Amino acid sequence: MNVATIECPRCGSVAQLAIPALLIEVDGADLVDDRLGGTVVWICGECTDLVANPIQWALLLSLVAAGALLVGEVVESDARPSHPEHPPTGPPFTSDDLLELYEACAEPEWLDRLITPVDSARSEGPR
Repeated sequence: MNVATIECPRCGSVAQLAIPALLIEVDGADLVDDRLGGTVVWICGECTDLVANPIQWALLLSLVAAGALLVGEVVESDARPSHPEHPPTGPPFTSDDLLELYEACAEPEWLDRLITPVDSARSEGPR
């Protein structure tokens, strides 16, 4: 397991932490020096505080490559992909729809039609 020796700036204790226990926060708004790439965040075992220290790009890349968790911007809930447990609503299948599906599956190129994006299928016209 990869381990980092780290000193708490609040209480001064030195500890060896597993690198996956470190969070690397990348947010350029809080950093005033271009040499700094982000902030390393951990919980000090001695003073039990949540500690954050700015780090340079080289150390940031080394920690992420060794297994530290990289935390970035929060994704808005509207930008996330839809989940299978919340399928989009639409009209229910009718008996005619089901019959049309069975007939389409009987055609030799049914798989090609199934995987063809809708926009390109419309531009090609009917088959």
